[in-house]
Amino acid sequence: SKPAARAARIAARDRDVTFVVVGQGPEEARLQARIQEQGVGHSVRMLGYRDDLLNVFHSLDVFVIPSVEGDTIPQVLMQAMAVGLPVVSTTVGSIPDVVRNGETGFVVPPRDAAALADRIRLLLNDRELRARLGAAGRSLVERHYSLDRMLDELERVYRRAADMAAARS
Repeated sequence: SKPAARAARIAARDRDVTFVVVGQGPEEARLQARIQEQGVGHSVRMLGYRDDLLNVFHSLDVFVIPSVEGDTIPQVLMQAMAVGLPVVSTTVGSIPDVVRNGETGFVVPPRDAAALADRIRLLLNDRELRARLGAAGRSLVERHYSLDRMLDELERVYRRAADMAAARS
């Protein structure tokens, strides 16, 4: 696939880059085959399912989630941003509401492997940009998506509903 080809180009140019793939699913065997076909096995670590994502996050410089479909924000994306990782994702679903291009991370069109590779390479080569985007992403999650913020919002919804019910009585 094109992402495997782009990973191969990044790995060939930047031999010290390691791609870490977390999770299991129906595409795992096909992905492993593509990794071998592209000759990037030396640069890719397949971790499978992990319940210690914080440990994984702390070992990364960039978090990439190249979603191709969906209408929500992946929870793992929010978790990565909450720990201050700069992210690269796609313009799928509600992702651009959180990953604001050039502000809290980068978004590219789905299935645009060249754009994805370019943004990854940009972040890998610019420590200050990684720090700035990571801090902005963490700040956004803390301001708008923290548990306290979500509970406050839920409480407001319930109060509004109770007020409307009382007004009808």
